[in-house]
Amino acid sequence: MWRILERILNIFKAKTEKALDKIEDPVEMMRLATIEFEQAINKSHKALAEVMADLKIKEKTLEQAVFTSEGWWDKAKMAKKDGKEELAGKALEQKAISDTKVNEFTALVQHLKQNVDLLKKQLEKNKLKLEEIRSKESIYAAKAETAKAQKQIAESLGGLNNNALSNLSKYEDQINKLEAKSNALTELNEVNSKLEDEFADLGRSSRANSDMELLNEELEKEEEQKRLKKEESNLKRIQQSVPQKTIQIQASPKIQIPESSKEDKLNNLFNK
Repeated sequence: MWRILERILNIFKAKTEKALDKIEDPVEMMRLATIEFEQAINKSHKALAEVMADLKIKEKTLEQAVFTSEGWWDKAKMAKKDGKEELAGKALEQKAISDTKVNEFTALVQHLKQNVDLLKKQLEKNKLKLEEIRSKESIYAAKAETAKAQKQIAESLGGLNNNALSNLSKYEDQINKLEAKSNALTELNEVNSKLEDEFADLGRSSRANSDMELLNEELEKEEEQKRLKKEESNLKRIQQSVPQKTIQIQASPKIQIPESSKEDKLNNLFNK
């Protein structure tokens, strides 16, 4: 049971690492970083545009305040020339208010101009940096692919853990056992087949010996029959020739032929 759980854990671990490697793909992360940097530049560009628009408004307000201050100054001069001291004093009071506004907006405009200049310089640097990143993105992608390939080679050569080696050893043992069983069955089949062949050869040899004996007996019978036929033929020839000589012998009763002479004559006739 523990082995099954360990194998399941190894499979889950492998799939998790593969998924994380896919998520943490350097090429993809580089592309996302480039997109994020580009988005930041776009936001900076919009912010600069808003600040410049606000600067334009403040400059218009400053111009209006300067124009108003100058207008109250001219009015104070006219009142003074007409001898209207009190009216001239009121005009100067309004001019003082306008001058305060001019001073405040002058400082504000100067501060905005400094911010605009700083933002412009920073934006230009970021644009150059973005172009540099874009130009190097393909190089980084190639480096990432090379590093990934080197990592796979290193893992395949020496990065196997003990569990993987143990599993490989276990699988090797199973394969060896299966091969041993197969070889044993093959050898057993060969022994049985050899034994059956020996018995088959023995049966064939026995039948061959029996057939050989029958063949020898038949040949002997044929030879015997030939011999008997030849003897019978010779005997008939002898019988055909013997009566004539017997008659001639009977005509001379005084002459007696010994048995041995008869046999000699028969042999001579047979030889003829």
